Amino acid sequence: MSSISLSRRQLLKYFGATALATSSPLLLAQAPLFKVGTERRLRLHNLHTGEHINEVFWAEGQYLSDGMQSINALLRDHRCNQSTHMDKQLLNVLIQIQDKLGYTGEIEVISGYRSRQTNDMLRQQDSNVSQHSLHMKGKAIDMRIPGYSVKDLFKSASHLQAGGVGKYPHSSFVHIDTGRVRYWG
Repeated sequence: MSSISLSRRQLLKYFGATALATSSPLLLAQAPLFKVGTERRLRLHNLHTGEHINEVFWAEGQYLSDGMQSINALLRDHRCNQSTHMDKQLLNVLIQIQDKLGYTGEIEVISGYRSRQTNDMLRQQDSNVSQHSLHMKGKAIDMRIPGYSVKDLFKSASHLQAGGVGKYPHSSFVHIDTGRVRYWG
């Protein structure tokens, strides 16, 4: 029988790191715990273009190029037909929200990626649009889920502490981003 010899310093580092990782919701949200071998699938409906997708974007331990391309295309700025590489963590947050709610249907997308031009145009129409919006970096989405209130979605997303969450009950959507943890609405 072999024995492992660890110094006091190594043990303290191990237990300190373990305590930090298990006590920090932000760290847990940034590295979501998914079942090994499961796939990550998003069903999205872009309300502006009418497009629908049902895509697996992660399987067998890796992100899938075809699935990511389809999601990036659907989440493009429809006003100028430009897309970007959407933040993979944002997609994982959507998966976590679906799992938390037990929802398997389509997520309705109001806004994904926004070009600088579109963001500037929207800022002229609405002073609540951020000049440095994370939509322009592919790190934000405005969405809703049929059958769930804005309040329920806000609560589910806020609980993850994975970034910013804003609720817009008069427009019936929730904003989710992977920036710093903050809440509004």
